[in-house]
Amino acid sequence: MLNLANMVAKASEKEAKNETSEKFRLGDTRHIISDISKLKALGWQPINSIEKSVRDYVDWLRIGGAPKDIIEYCQSTIKKLEVIQTASLRSA
Repeated sequence: MLNLANMVAKASEKEAKNETSEKFRLGDTRHIISDISKLKALGWQPINSIEKSVRDYVDWLRIGGAPKDIIEYCQSTIKKLEVIQTASLRSA
């Protein structure tokens, strides 16, 4: 996960802020890992690298008129909409 965050930061020409918290958006899938190994075993190969896909997405955001600091914009918007939840870890 942090590798993807670092790729996004690099493509966005920003400093990576690899912070985790107990906060999440309502409805988010929180424990998932993308794994294409079974697809590759069937002979499928991705056309683009993850890095190229991230760069293309960041370029698309820039062309589409996304706010200059998209992360700050998204965080403030979801906070305003009250979709952030806090996970509580229960002691066993």
